[in-house]
Amino acid sequence: DAPAQAKVGQDFNVTLQLSGGDAMRAVRAQLRYDPRALELQSAQAGDAVPADLQAAAAPRINQAAGMVQLAAAASPDDPIAGNGGLLILHFKATAPSPGGQISVQFAGTSAAGGPMAPTNGEPLSLVVMP
Repeated sequence: DAPAQAKVGQDFNVTLQLSGGDAMRAVRAQLRYDPRALELQSAQAGDAVPADLQAAAAPRINQAAGMVQLAAAASPDDPIAGNGGLLILHFKATAPSPGGQISVQFAGTSAAGGPMAPTNGEPLSLVVMP
């Protein structure tokens, strides 16, 4: 979930949502954005990640590369939900951009322990207005 456009200086959130999936024992997600137009001010695990894993699953931000990564491993008794927010990102628009993309790659392990096929999500196009 994200806005389609923002103005330079505007703060906004992007939430990476999981929907219709099975519970997972482990998950890895990598999101890329244009660091020339966007500043990632903070990132946190969403409500799909069990509360007791939130601190251990703190996303790693590389602002210079325009990348954030999340890795979380859960117990079989308290898996990562297949529905809900996986990653919540707080951005600030810093420079005009006619249509930069925010893209995501995702991989996981099912609650039963089997690997899930890696997925490239549909990129989000975001216009940053002057």
